[in-house]
Amino acid sequence: MDQSEKKISPRDIEAKLRELQGGLDRAKETARPALNSIGAIAVTAAVVVVFLIGVKFGRRKNAIVEVRRI
Repeated sequence: MDQSEKKISPRDIEAKLRELQGGLDRAKETARPALNSIGAIAVTAAVVVVFLIGVKFGRRKNAIVEVRRI
């Protein structure tokens, strides 16, 4: 190897970065549908948990009122 083969030019760095960016873009597009599904499931689970907690505290604070006809 002579000296010219050892030098790394800015073009080499740019080409490698573009190659890596292309791989990341493909991976991102592949993972997007799965992430959307996971996000929807997480939001639904959070809403259900908040609803159940609200029902629990609502029952605890409700007073039982008995109405009698005289």
